[in-house]
Amino acid sequence: VCGCGESMSVVQKLKSVLPLGDEGVTRRTYKCQECGTTFQSAKTPDRAQCTECLANNLEVKKKSPS
Repeated sequence: VCGCGESMSVVQKLKSVLPLGDEGVTRRTYKCQECGTTFQSAKTPDRAQCTECLANNLEVKKKSPS
């Protein structure tokens, strides 16, 4: 819980504390064909893995520069 009275996830807290420095990095939205999880990653399609089941059978849903 942050000092403002709202709950904050661990990832949000880390992002607010650590400098990310990922300007210009292309992030893709992937959908796992094995378990259906949708997630974002800066990894290229040949290197990305599902964050839940670690499968490599992924569909690229969207590509966006940050």
